[in-house]
Amino acid sequence: MMNLKHLFITTALIAFAAITPAMAAKTVDLANDNIRYLGTNYVYHQNKQVSFSRHNKGTLAVPKMKLAFNPEKAQTTSGIVVNLATKSQEINFEFIPLPKENRGSEFALYENDTLVKTFKFKRKDKKFLLNYKSDNSQYKEYRLTLPSWSNVALQSITLDDDSEILAIKTPRKAKYVAIGDSITHGVGQGSATHLTYPYIVSQALDLELYNIAVGGGKTSIPTAEMLKDFDDIKLITLLIGYNDWNSPKADVKQYQSNIDEILSIIRKYHPETQIYCITPLFTKTQKAKHIDQPIQAYRQAVIDVVKAKQLSGDINITVIEGDEITSAKNLREDNPKDPVHLGVNGARMLAEELTKLIK
Repeated sequence: MMNLKHLFITTALIAFAAITPAMAAKTVDLANDNIRYLGTNYVYHQNKQVSFSRHNKGTLAVPKMKLAFNPEKAQTTSGIVVNLATKSQEINFEFIPLPKENRGSEFALYENDTLVKTFKFKRKDKKFLLNYKSDNSQYKEYRLTLPSWSNVALQSITLDDDSEILAIKTPRKAKYVAIGDSITHGVGQGSATHLTYPYIVSQALDLELYNIAVGGGKTSIPTAEMLKDFDDIKLITLLIGYNDWNSPKADVKQYQSNIDEILSIIRKYHPETQIYCITPLFTKTQKAKHIDQPIQAYRQAVIDVVKAKQLSGDINITVIEGDEITSAKNLREDNPKDPVHLGVNGARMLAEELTKLIK
């Protein structure tokens, strides 16, 4: 005869089972050809996990002085997306953080282009478990955006027992490459790719984003050379200059020369791609750290280079005056002392303005 203690335990287990959904049980092969890793040309399958880079190894090995950005900050996953299709109602992802840059991690999961769940983790977290259960038991496509300010590796994907990864029906899209510094990388939008202005632009224009911007970066010739690895680029935006203006070696003539060389290199590899050069945005900073020249001189340098390219016959290059489409309203709400970075609303507003101009 069952005593009261056994009766209590049995009843509790039954109740727990009734309210706890069954965990997904089938482990997916991360090298499955039906899984798309979007927003990166450099995907590494090793140690039973998948890691990603926005830049090739040769570029990251260039000396910092010539590279003009910090390779550790470059090893973050801004703009990168895991894309797959399945009938499974339950889907679980497991990630871990990799060295060295880590400002926290936010993932966003889309089901058939609808944002269904976000997942936030702290800098100290050593493992990221993402669990989602859908009401839809039919074919569906998922997009999981990776964090913008941490470097993560995918360790597993699991599905319902009787489910599998299916071929994705939606065709791959033409590429949008965003070149820039911390504004484009995503400072001011937490560590959330889906809140950055390039990602919002890519979705509005139905393009696949490749965000190769790096916080703290200046005009980088090696970045332009890396574009030889890319194909099918429909759109490039170039927004960089704030750090060049504030550099100890600030020189507007050198900045102008760098912009000209970057655009020439891009044209060598992508002669027909539409390029939008955005002059430095609105900033509350009135004076550079090391020179007396105003930031307007750097804005004018971009305008002059683009005009010269247009006069030489380049009909697919356009300048956008960044300070005319941004204002103090675009800056961070969470940090009013930040003189230059966009807030969440500010990034969205910039994306809307750029989309209007590019369309």
